[in-house]
Amino acid sequence: MNSGTSKAFDGRVLSIAKLRVGQEAYQLSGVAQSLDDYYTGAGEASGQWAGIGAERLGMSGEVAADDLRAVLAGMAPGTGGLTPNGETIRPHPRRVPGFDLTFKAPKSVSVLYAVTDDPRVQGAIIDAGEVAVRAALGWLEREAAHVRRGNGDAAYINDLAARDPEAADAARIRTLPATGLVAAMFRHRTSRAGDPLLHWHTLVANLAEGPDGRWTAIVHPDIYHAVRAAGEVFQTVLRDELSTTLGLTWRPGRHVPEVAGVPQGLLDMFSKRSKEIEDWLEATGTPGDRAGRQAAVLATRRAKPEVESERFDTAWKAEATAYGWGPEHAETLMSSLGHPTAAPLVVDDAWVGRIARDLTEHDATFDRYDLVQVVAFRLETGASMRTIERTVAAVLASPLVVPVGDKHGRWTSSELLDIERRLLTTASSSVGTRNRVDEVVVASALAGFPTIGTDQHAAVMVLAGSTDAVSVLVGPAGTGKTFTLDAVRAAYEHAGYQVIGVAPSARAAHELEQGAHIPSVTMHRLLGSWERGFDLPNPSTVLVVDESAMAGTRELEAVVARAV
Repeated sequence: MNSGTSKAFDGRVLSIAKLRVGQEAYQLSGVAQSLDDYYTGAGEASGQWAGIGAERLGMSGEVAADDLRAVLAGMAPGTGGLTPNGETIRPHPRRVPGFDLTFKAPKSVSVLYAVTDDPRVQGAIIDAGEVAVRAALGWLEREAAHVRRGNGDAAYINDLAARDPEAADAARIRTLPATGLVAAMFRHRTSRAGDPLLHWHTLVANLAEGPDGRWTAIVHPDIYHAVRAAGEVFQTVLRDELSTTLGLTWRPGRHVPEVAGVPQGLLDMFSKRSKEIEDWLEATGTPGDRAGRQAAVLATRRAKPEVESERFDTAWKAEATAYGWGPEHAETLMSSLGHPTAAPLVVDDAWVGRIARDLTEHDATFDRYDLVQVVAFRLETGASMRTIERTVAAVLASPLVVPVGDKHGRWTSSELLDIERRLLTTASSSVGTRNRVDEVVVASALAGFPTIGTDQHAAVMVLAGSTDAVSVLVGPAGTGKTFTLDAVRAAYEHAGYQVIGVAPSARAAHELEQGAHIPSVTMHRLLGSWERGFDLPNPSTVLVVDESAMAGTRELEAVVARAV
């Protein structure tokens, strides 16, 4: 995740989960049996087919239960149990039927949908969501829908290579683009806590057609890799549609931009499900990372409440009115909106530079999925799919973005390359610029470490005996680096140096201080103290940078340059 954008990349705008056999029954059973049922909350809208793969199988419009069950089982609908290749299905006990991609509208959009009395506003919101889901799904089809071909038998490939190298290359495992995805979209309006939450469960079958016309399973790691970018595409296209059709404007939100004019307090009141999850995390002491939040979701999940004999949104309107922002306030908001005037998007060097900085804040390189994710997020007022893709192309065409030659397609920024060059120049130009520690002093210090290993002893001798201003110690986990650094500290302190430490995280700094007895702080804190005018204690200071491989290149270069 990248600085300045991470708040939107936590899975709360699009989640993905593997389907279990028969899990589609939940979506099918929730479909309303009539229009009256739909408006009283007794059911949801019928599913709709989406994706080029569905078209290739002759499916469009409303989802029929038998057709959905067929494609999730790997069969072509209406064939009596045959695959799309015309073969008898060979079930595998661990086969994954498909994946549930859940696209979630911003809370303010769901609340506006729930509170307004204007069916035209509600209809425009639903239409915008449908457009956004299909746009995100189309992007996934173009960028992440792949099938695998080839033979994974190494012995067979090696034997074939000895006889026919070209045939062996053709037989190796490779990833190829699929024609498209087979997806069924189910629109829901409520959270499991009964709050307004517009979301689309999009069931993607684990079945796709390759360029050779053969249907096989999809390469699902690629879908997982691209899902965050797809979530941002959905959000950006949704904002664009609502800005165009309703004239909505946007303000910064906690996770994504929210509708300007809808009070944050009302959104909090209608976020009971989020509070349940946060309370569970706090009560159990579970970290709020992706895995922790998923555990909280499962632990607090319950059946959705159903409303009978009244409109589904009656209780929501009553709650909103009691809060102080009811249907009349929603009407006032809508009537105050003028015709939208989209500001022109200028993709200049400054804008590209900010995008590149975001992408390389914590990772040296990025791929196309990362780029689409950040570009879509930065288009805060919304944009069409065409605008997103044109902007991505403009960024890649900029000299500020540099390909790194990876066959999978990765890039970095020219700014980060300059910083790396400065770091290497600092290290190479400071060779032989300081005095080594006398071996007698080192030996005296090491006498206090009778259990030190041979390789650890050698490392201390090399580091203390170096005349370079920058030295590097590398060792796998569990080889005693911290113990070695404790001995290095003792050697330098015996020689009259002051030793201080720095690390990328507070935890790493604490472990360095406790394990190696080196007073330590985070890199962020050290750089901040330098900016405020404080410097290293004295010229005879040794700075130990622990876990340097985990540090950002910008921070590492700044620390090394100042210390040298």
